[in-house]
Amino acid sequence: MKLLLLGLALLVFSHYFKRLFPAIHTKMGPSAKVLVALSAFIAIFLMSRGYGAWDSTVYWIAPMGLVLLAIPVMFFAIYLFVASGAKTRITSGMQHPQLTAAMIWAATHLFLAGSAAGFVLFGGIFIWAWGQMVLINRSESTWQPAKVWPFRGEARSLIATAIVFAAIILVHGWMGASVFGFG
Repeated sequence: MKLLLLGLALLVFSHYFKRLFPAIHTKMGPSAKVLVALSAFIAIFLMSRGYGAWDSTVYWIAPMGLVLLAIPVMFFAIYLFVASGAKTRITSGMQHPQLTAAMIWAATHLFLAGSAAGFVLFGGIFIWAWGQMVLINRSESTWQPAKVWPFRGEARSLIATAIVFAAIILVHGWMGASVFGFG
């Protein structure tokens, strides 16, 4: 549990740092991005190790129908995240496509992982993403929808999403977590 909480705290702090301490962040320059990226990597490692090691209470096991429904929802969340960099049609009208993707990912995992560890990890990530949206909206209140971009951005995003989705399935298997509810 301690590793999970430490990782979650590191993830939250590293991402809130820019908004909570803008002067220090600006003074750090490009090294701030490196620090956030490194902190996020360490946080993900700590959270996954802590989640796997925590022998927490299980409140429910998701039915197979919910597991199968989660697959296209997760594909969509990954698409939102990937497509945000390509400025696709769907993300052109969204202020926070990556944070929205994180919230969809976290909410889906909350429904699937009916354990105390799942509540802490996925609930914590959901609250972090929501809080990040609030902080960004307070500091950057002039958001405007982007223009619609060409179709090739959509196609590239779908291909990249399929590749990332396959990689996630492999990593889940490597970690001992079944994506499709079998085993």
